[in-house]
Amino acid sequence: MTFRAKLGIGVATVACLLLLALPSVVSFYDARTRTRLLAVTAGELPIGASMDEMTAFLQRHTTRYAVDVVYHHEYVGVAPRTRVDSMLFDRQVQFVLKLSDARTFANTEIRIYYTSL
Repeated sequence: MTFRAKLGIGVATVACLLLLALPSVVSFYDARTRTRLLAVTAGELPIGASMDEMTAFLQRHTTRYAVDVVYHHEYVGVAPRTRVDSMLFDRQVQFVLKLSDARTFANTEIRIYYTSL
């Protein structure tokens, strides 16, 4: 077998390994991000917090935020992007603060979006 053939097989093997490993690495990174942000929310925002407390929380931890009290009863903020987020297919992380009927804090959800592949 020639050097060129061995090199081609080596490159193909590395490419296959990267294609198989990338989804696992991204999934692990998403899970770690979600866990970290949920811990931040749990540590700073008590259940039943007022709209003013939620606004202050989102001002500290997000770049922009908006509230939807008509349809979904959510207060959503977009977390600042990191350098890794830019490299990972334009990744966007959102804090979603769920509101109760009394418009107080009920729970948190972290949503992660990839806007281009």
